[in-house]
Amino acid sequence: MRHVISVLLHALAGVPLSALPHSWREAIEGRLGLHPGVAGGALSAAVQLALGLFVGVALFFGYLNDLEADTLAAVEAQLAADPSLGRDETLFRGMASLWLTPIHPFLFVLTTPRGLVALIVTAGGLVRTLTFAVASQHVPDPTLSVIEWLRRGLVYRAREHRRERGKGDWSPDQVVAGDAWQPWDLRIITAEDLDWGEGVGVLVGGVAHRVVGRGEIRDAQGRLRLTFDLKRLAGTEVLRGARAYRPSSPPARGGGHRAKGAA
Repeated sequence: MRHVISVLLHALAGVPLSALPHSWREAIEGRLGLHPGVAGGALSAAVQLALGLFVGVALFFGYLNDLEADTLAAVEAQLAADPSLGRDETLFRGMASLWLTPIHPFLFVLTTPRGLVALIVTAGGLVRTLTFAVASQHVPDPTLSVIEWLRRGLVYRAREHRRERGKGDWSPDQVVAGDAWQPWDLRIITAEDLDWGEGVGVLVGGVAHRVVGRGEIRDAQGRLRLTFDLKRLAGTEVLRGARAYRPSSPPARGGGHRAKGAA
């Protein structure tokens, strides 16, 4: 019995949780200790689709009621302006133009906030339900996924902007020779974001090296600088696809003490 109740609780938890983007869901699941899994995702998609349809139909009829009230007000104004008009005939024409117009559903979803919300919820539920039916996988709500994608993009750009601003004024690279006890032979200190990951081969002055570490430090003026630690290759090592180090201006050279924060 406890197992059945646990399964039901996890499935019910999956209704709201499975609609969230992956990063949001992981944070909440880890905090609450809930893991709804595929069953919760399937239930979530079905509930979202049904809820979107139900709420959408209810809101649409409310929209039609508002239009009917506006139409009646327009008919009353028309009758007040021209008493010679027959009330029943004028009212019939007004109601017929309202109820026999086929584009009202499109106007509802495209021109009203409530219609747009109903469309987004229903479309998201339909996409998630079809995905589960075809691939047996649950996906988060597409609209929330787009919001999360935009949020990540804005956060990334803001972080990169702060990072670039932290570099301050340009300065030439520094090539620092390592001491015997250090695990690197050369350290390149630069303001440029070089695409050198660990293990990448680099030619410095025609001598082959391998990147063994990278990091960020602040120089004496407090400017952000990147460090690339290079180890000279032994005679038996083979370097393929090496990248040549070509600084934009002749680098400064010195000992390991020249950069503030260097290891």
